[in-house]
Amino acid sequence: MTAKIPEGIVGDLRDFSRSFAALFNNPELSDVVLAVGEQRFYAHKLILTSQSDVFRTMLTSSLWDAAQQPEVQLHESVECERVFENFLRFFYQGQVNCTFETAMPLLLLADKYNVNALKVACDNFMTTQLGRGEYAPALQWLPYSIAFRLESLRVKCVDIIVPNMSAVLTSSTWLQLPLDCIVHVLQSSRLAVENEYMLFEAVMRWVQQENRKHQLQDLLNSILPEIRFSQMTAGHLWLVEQISLRFGGNVKLTEGLQEAHKYRSLVAYAEEEGMDKLEISQTFSARRFFPREYTASSGEAWEWLDWSMPCPGAPDYAALNTAQQGFRKQKFMSNSHLTRVGQWQVTFIAQRDGSLSASMYCTQNRTIRPTLMRFVVCDKQGEPSYIIHKVSAVDVTVANVVSGKKAQEIVNEEGKLRIGVFVRDLE
Repeated sequence: MTAKIPEGIVGDLRDFSRSFAALFNNPELSDVVLAVGEQRFYAHKLILTSQSDVFRTMLTSSLWDAAQQPEVQLHESVECERVFENFLRFFYQGQVNCTFETAMPLLLLADKYNVNALKVACDNFMTTQLGRGEYAPALQWLPYSIAFRLESLRVKCVDIIVPNMSAVLTSSTWLQLPLDCIVHVLQSSRLAVENEYMLFEAVMRWVQQENRKHQLQDLLNSILPEIRFSQMTAGHLWLVEQISLRFGGNVKLTEGLQEAHKYRSLVAYAEEEGMDKLEISQTFSARRFFPREYTASSGEAWEWLDWSMPCPGAPDYAALNTAQQGFRKQKFMSNSHLTRVGQWQVTFIAQRDGSLSASMYCTQNRTIRPTLMRFVVCDKQGEPSYIIHKVSAVDVTVANVVSGKKAQEIVNEEGKLRIGVFVRDLE
């Protein structure tokens, strides 16, 4: 009977890795040279094709001229050229140094050449950095996410930027952002800033940078439509008018001011005359009339509510869900405190066809005559998608908010519907 010889794994994996890594950019046994910009890298087809099907096709297919050439010219962006050495190093070492500055171009190269292991590594690195809630990496990666249509990363970046917007506006990075990033960020209604005038000042600092002065008017025309002049106080609008005189009466700036004055005058008139609330809603239904999440003690004030919402299921499904919520809002007006106390009730009705209806009832304390209350229904990303301007001239009013909207359009994955309620003090 033969004794069984014990088995085991032997060898030094680290020594093997070092030997393999030594082949990086080494002319020994190299069978292809990669030319990237002014750089030349000695490479090995076996190593490249084993980890990238793009390189496999490029370097072995008879349909590609590069397969027969000793030197292959690769055309990359300037950002990717700078990190191509590290990208190539990953093929030989299985790891690479990654920083805030290099993560995105490395990810772009990994995606272009379909190097899945590196894509996963870069995505994990970027997700970890964004998970810390720091806005610096989000600002750096937002331009790339927009330019290369990386939707998931763009959403993550915006989610971090918007609550930190006040700090972003005072950072040096703000002045370096490209135009498309500025416009994209300003489109959000979730920006946490003191007031709209603070955003306007930051935009004017951006456009007046020395390298942008030659295209000042074009930049203003692109950005100013995203400034919500209607949400500024009378004092801020006066300051904007003084600034407009220095810019030769820019058309978009003039239009924004005119629209803001119209908004303020009609809202005040509607409050006094009991103007039909739906007429007001239709007049000011565009996104530029939506408030942001202002932190100032005067002007707009938000109360955000999250209600659970049953989602339609069976064909015969019909549900009624009512939520009631009280609120207390302290406002600062004329150097004195006024406390507004009220109750509202929201009733949701999900129809068999999946459409959703909602009615809002608001009761306010008789001792304080309400100025103007508005309700906003948000989409799945938390961005306002519908606004109703409701004049409260009596104690109880009803507003049909989202009649005919599909529930799946505004109810998020957690089955919640987000509604914003705010009061505007007309000064």
